[in-house]
Amino acid sequence: MPVVCAETGKRIGRVKSVFVDKRLLRVTGLTVSAGLGRTAFYPKSSISLLGIRAVMISGGKGDKEEGEAFSLRRAMNVSGEMIGAVTNAFADEETLEIKRLEMSRDIFLDIARGRRTCRLYSVNEETSDCVIYEEGE
Repeated sequence: MPVVCAETGKRIGRVKSVFVDKRLLRVTGLTVSAGLGRTAFYPKSSISLLGIRAVMISGGKGDKEEGEAFSLRRAMNVSGEMIGAVTNAFADEETLEIKRLEMSRDIFLDIARGRRTCRLYSVNEETSDCVIYEEGE
């Protein structure tokens, strides 16, 4: 996804990774690749809009990365059984709060029915596993 400077309208680079807090509640920043191996971290305070087609940045770079890079996590039900993997997180465009998670059960169910989303979840901070309380199609 391209990253655009809000003041000048010029393209800065592309999103390389998204950083989230440990409990998967909000986006804490983005790492932007500017070509030729150059990367820069932009904290949440510098991100003005996280859109569908591009990201608007209106602020300076951060000194260090905050939070942890989003990665696949195990999805567990309330009983503690593994039911799949968290593959994506959907954040509000302006507040950068994560509103729902996307979950994959297995490749055949994903093809037949699509991936599921959930709004009610919690994260075990020690293991980073997500406990899913309610699922939707």
